[in-house]
Order: sequence, then structure tokens, then C-alpha cells
Amino acid sequence: MKKSYLIIIIIALVALTTANVWLFFRSKSCCEQSCCANDESKCYLAKSLDLDTNQSQQYEAIKVKHQAIAAHLADSLHQSQDLLVDYIQQKEYNDDAILQLEEQIQYFQRLLLQQSVEQYYELKSILKSEQIPALDSLYRHILVCRPTCEAEVQHSNSHIHTNKAK
Repeated sequence: MKKSYLIIIIIALVALTTANVWLFFRSKSCCEQSCCANDESKCYLAKSLDLDTNQSQQYEAIKVKHQAIAAHLADSLHQSQDLLVDYIQQKEYNDDAILQLEEQIQYFQRLLLQQSVEQYYELKSILKSEQIPALDSLYRHILVCRPTCEAEVQHSNSHIHTNKAK
């Protein structure tokens, strides 16, 4: 009886391992076949904007520059958010301390947004006029929340609501 259970478990483990190995290699080969598998964001943007070779090279330089800065800012933002979560989990409510942490988070969010805007203008400067509407559309999808804020319909009527509990 015990021997039959052991054989069933071994067969199940072999089958699961085989399936996992097959899926691993299958997904790897699919990625290699896709356009720009190493850099899907470049591929997506290059395809969406129909960049020529010169524009692609300029885009790459812009991307590298802004990614380095944005990565540092995102790390700082995440560390600040982590500090806020640690604080609220471990300490009593304190308006001043929480406000200071919120301002630090907002500072890094503002810098990340400024970085995105700067990158937009640098990208726009390398594009032909007929490519700019596609860039505008991409940035609207990147910077405007979807689908909950209904930004396309009500973007001029938005209000920010905050409610601090004590």
C-alpha cells in the first residue's frame, strides 16, 4: 500500500518537473522570437512611433540618460514609502512626523514626474511632426490613470480629496 502511494507521488513529481522544464524552455524560445526581447520598451516605442535608424539611436541615448536618473529617484521614493509604512506600523499618530514623510514622498514623486516631462520633450525634439500625435497618445496612457479616473472625459473637473483619520 505504502509502495503504491510512493510510486504515485514519484510519477506526479516527475510529471510536474517535466511540465515545468518544458514551460520554461518554451517561454524562453517565445521571448527570443519576439521583437526586441531584450528591450521590449524600446521595441514598443520604436514600433509605436515608427522610428527610423537615426531616431532609434537618439532615442536610445535619451532613454539611457533618463532611466539612470529615474531609477535612482524611484529607489529613493520606495525607501521613503517604506519609512512611512514602518512609521505608521510602529508609532502613534503624529501629524508633523507623518506630514514630513508625506512631503518626502511627494518630493520624489514630483521629481519622477519632472523626469517624465523632460524625457517627453527630448523625445519630441527628435520626431517628425507626423510622429508627435503617437507620442502624445503614449504619454497620455503613461501619465493619466486608467480606467478609474475617466480622465479623457473629466480631466478639467478633477478634484483631490483627502481624509486623514486620527
